[in-house]
Amino acid sequence: MGCREMKKAGLVINPHIEKHIDTGLVVDSIGTLLGINEWLTSEEKDIQKAIARILREKPDVIIGVGGDGTMNFIASSLIKNEAKNITLLGVGAGTGNVGPLISLRYEEIHNIVSTSIDLEIAEIDAIEVRHASNTLGYAFVDVMIANYFPGSIDGKFTLLDARKFLESEAIEPVRMKLKPVTEKFHVEKNEKKLFEGGKEIEQIAVALLYDGKCYVGKVACGILCAAVKNGMEGVVVLSDQKTMGISIVPEKFVKLWHLPFSRNDLVMIGGIAEGMYLIIDGNPIMHAPENLEFLIVKNAVRCYRKKEV
Repeated sequence: MGCREMKKAGLVINPHIEKHIDTGLVVDSIGTLLGINEWLTSEEKDIQKAIARILREKPDVIIGVGGDGTMNFIASSLIKNEAKNITLLGVGAGTGNVGPLISLRYEEIHNIVSTSIDLEIAEIDAIEVRHASNTLGYAFVDVMIANYFPGSIDGKFTLLDARKFLESEAIEPVRMKLKPVTEKFHVEKNEKKLFEGGKEIEQIAVALLYDGKCYVGKVACGILCAAVKNGMEGVVVLSDQKTMGISIVPEKFVKLWHLPFSRNDLVMIGGIAEGMYLIIDGNPIMHAPENLEFLIVKNAVRCYRKKEV
């Protein structure tokens, strides 16, 4: 199926969904697909500790089962441990399953061996998030600066309180969505100020462009399609409305500012308000400092992807 034979694999399942996953099915189906004859697991309930323990055994591949946040934990660990020779196969079974680290859907693995699914290994880019030149994390989907993050309660999608989650791991709906910026808000690219003033800004996101496939319609998103064609690989998106988690169509125009950037650019965002948190691929990481830096890391991790038909 286009994959070199693997001998040793680590298995990491998001503990929040573990009871809904047929572990035997994952092991049998993916084991047959990749030729795995040795499995590594960890009893650690903390997913990052489980990954660290498995990495010490030097697997050929890590199978992650969860959402974009789970895959981020695994991929970020691979980068931090300089484990470029380990490949990630992400099985989407969480709240968010849209990122480039998701190789397959959990529903697909029931018949994966008998279907025509073919996999190949791809090098996936990342956005490195820094403060004062210190790395805070890596994003493969997007970075949000907010006091809330996407999640679920009793299987229903909602927006959760980032502060309560980081302080006590409490899963509670956010009661108030705070304005993310101050009047001193500004965006710079390579030390050149390109945006200034926080009066209209209600939402900040930084994302990878991934050759334009996330953006459908050159008329609707022409600037982003043009940015991709001209070698841009990431984009800062500012909005005058909060759109994360909204299930209804806004009744007024949504105003957007797009700042495309490439691997050669250093983007700095300043004037972030108190009470904001750094949300990377849906994971609340930490209280957001007033200033953040962003740059693209090319070919950050190896990941299985479906071959294009």
